[in-house]
Amino acid sequence: MPMMIIADVYKGHRSLYAMNKVSMALAIGSVSAPLIGGGLASLRWNYPFLFYVLSLPLAFVAMAFLPETRVQRDNEAHKGILNGFTALKELRILYTVFLSFAVFFILFSVLIYVPFMLQNVLGYTAKGAGIVLAFQGIAVILIIPRVKILASKHSTMLIIATGFTLTGLAIFSVSFAYSIFTVLLLMLLFGAGFGLAQTAIDAQIVQIAPSESKGSVLSIHNTMKYVGQSLSPIVLGIVLSHFDLDTVFRIAGSFGLLVALITYLMKNSFEKPGDKHIKETKISLSNQ
Repeated sequence: MPMMIIADVYKGHRSLYAMNKVSMALAIGSVSAPLIGGGLASLRWNYPFLFYVLSLPLAFVAMAFLPETRVQRDNEAHKGILNGFTALKELRILYTVFLSFAVFFILFSVLIYVPFMLQNVLGYTAKGAGIVLAFQGIAVILIIPRVKILASKHSTMLIIATGFTLTGLAIFSVSFAYSIFTVLLLMLLFGAGFGLAQTAIDAQIVQIAPSESKGSVLSIHNTMKYVGQSLSPIVLGIVLSHFDLDTVFRIAGSFGLLVALITYLMKNSFEKPGDKHIKETKISLSNQ
């Protein structure tokens, strides 16, 4: 996984710079995927699934050309996934894993339910909805290179809280949007918030995960992303079955704002004065 490679190769503030590049690649994908998927869906409903065939040649390229970065360690000190669950006893790690779940739960509330709003309220087709959703990816691309600058001046938790605040406000406001111009602005705001939160969360888990269980912790961390994106349509679908689409956006937005508030209140628990590693990282960033 990219995060494990970064954890093996880069240390301190360099891991944040590397994570920026990974997030940039994901952002480019988030821009291109709705456009490609929407275009293919306009030809035939099942054509977008053909895009996944590209993963096969990419897998062979990775196997053939990417070098092994894992350092051989004593097997007795590593008990696989059990070490990861043991590490979750530390509040910082447990909460960062939760943040990974939360940010993708919120992301898929947009990816799934905004197209419904665009079709039902504004009369857009699948291709038009893909173009609108691409705007959030554009904002992600623009904001990610600035995360490392912000990290040199502010705590990671403050950046994460700011990201959740922007995403929460954007989603909540969608329930009051009845023009395409407003929706586009809100997608830009959401993309900026998602770019801040996602990049900072991934960088934080790489830095705070203990070396003896880093792989297990990162596996759990990434699994929670899929749990978030899987539960989002289920939970919000239940909301939609009892209420309306505006209520879905208000609940998802309120969840984002609640996470932002909790994250801000917990920032002192993460950025302790005695935390030598974080302190050295911030000093190194400020000297760049």
